[in-house]
Amino acid sequence: MDALAEMIIVGVIAIVVLDLWQLALKLLFGVPSGNWAHLGRWVSHFTRGRLYHRAIGEAEPFRYEAATGWIVHYGTGVIYAAIYLILMRDFLDREPGLLSAILFGLATLAAPWFLMQPGMGLGVAARNAEAPWAVRAKNLMTHTVFGLGLYLGVLIA
Repeated sequence: MDALAEMIIVGVIAIVVLDLWQLALKLLFGVPSGNWAHLGRWVSHFTRGRLYHRAIGEAEPFRYEAATGWIVHYGTGVIYAAIYLILMRDFLDREPGLLSAILFGLATLAAPWFLMQPGMGLGVAARNAEAPWAVRAKNLMTHTVFGLGLYLGVLIA
């Protein structure tokens, strides 16, 4: 299979697995899913040179911010899949495996904890959230599931 096609397929599968996990948590336990409109709003504000907000929910909304958020969500999954596959095959000269996929999924926590959450007003690792440890636990679970999705994507692709 073409490497680019594999990266796209693996990334999309990993994000679909993550989204299904979040949907199951919402339906079974009432745990809210990610707010991709807020992600879209945050990213849209980049065009105005603004990366950090006191509270993204209070920031000026943008037209199509929900669609933008979903595109960024899936695009990020594909980019992470590409990095993972290149890291494993080209730098480590190994085939992707379950443990490496989960560890890579956990490593991707650096982006939300140190860039996205501070940029949206939650502080580093959601320290300003109402229940920071609950947010962190959900982040850990979600990124573990993303890693499982990467592995599943590799098996399918």
